[in-house]
Amino acid sequence: MKITFKTATFGFYANLNETPTSDDILIKLPIDGTVIKTENEISVQTHIQASWQGTTLTVKTGDVVYKPHNKTISIFYNMIAQICPVVIIGTTMTSAEELKSIKNGGKITITKSANRDFGGRKMSQSEIDELVKNLLQKKNQT
Repeated sequence: MKITFKTATFGFYANLNETPTSDDILIKLPIDGTVIKTENEISVQTHIQASWQGTTLTVKTGDVVYKPHNKTISIFYNMIAQICPVVIIGTTMTSAEELKSIKNGGKITITKSANRDFGGRKMSQSEIDELVKNLLQKKNQT
């Protein structure tokens, strides 16, 4: 399942994993919130109580996570080791530079997405590049 993140000036999607935590979040969408930006991530307060199953302390660029301790959904643009456990609920192919361009304090909406369409927005070049890179890696593994 895909979800869409939309701000006033930018939209991107994430592919969710099939996990109890993802399911808990999907049934609560849409979520309207405010961007909380740090040096490693953007986050949105959700007030959703979701499963802690599969927590980890390691995330990488592009991971979409649920943070049970403060009930936020976060997207990482820097690879870091977490201090508090998170549940990886999905990934985005949006580049770190694009994620960093999202403004702290801006409004953001998270919705279910049936496809990769953002109201006419096409995939960014970095999303296309990442998709091609992943497809080539899969092809080379066979």
